[in-house]
Amino acid sequence: MTALERIGFMQGRLSAMVDGKIQAFPWNEWREEFPRASALGLTRIEWTIDQDRLRENPLNTAAGQKEILDLSRRNVLKTASTAPARRNMTGHVATRRRWRSCLCPTNDDDEV
Repeated sequence: MTALERIGFMQGRLSAMVDGKIQAFPWNEWREEFPRASALGLTRIEWTIDQDRLRENPLNTAAGQKEILDLSRRNVLKTASTAPARRNMTGHVATRRRWRSCLCPTNDDDEV
C-alpha cells in the first residue's frame, strides 16, 4: 500500500458547505463525494454524523448502508472512521458499526 492509498478525507470536504459549515453531513452531495475522492486518488473517508437528522443518515439505515457499500466498491473507497457531531454519540456509533476508529470531537468546554 502506498502512502497516498492511506490518505483519506473527512466527509463534506469534497462538497459545498452546508449552511456555512464545513463540519456537517452533505445531504445534497454525499453520493458525489465517492467518485470525487476516487478521481483524486483518495481511498478512505471519515463519515460525518450530525445530531440533526441522525436517524436519516445513510449510515443508520439498511438502504443507506447498502448504497454506501455499493458506492464504496465502485469507487474503491473505505469508510475508515466516523466523526459524530457530538461527543456523547461516539460510543453508540462506534459500537454499533464495529469500527476500529471513531473520533471524539471536543471543544474548549469539554473535559477528557
